[in-house]
Amino acid sequence: MPIEPGATENEQEFISRCMSEETQTYPQDQAYAICKSKWDTKMSKMSSMQRVILTINNNKNDALIPKGKV
Repeated sequence: MPIEPGATENEQEFISRCMSEETQTYPQDQAYAICKSKWDTKMSKMSSMQRVILTINNNKNDALIPKGKV
């Protein structure tokens, strides 16, 4: 099943999830290139406003994690 970025995933979350799947088939450097390409394609298809909203939502989630608890 093809791996695609989720609507609310940030880049780090998607790359991590994608790498866990793609490294089963490809070497790590190729898997990363595949995952990064999929992320970049998603970003290029989004409008500027959608990218801003995604960034704000991801930053809001990061702010909820207490410092030093990660």
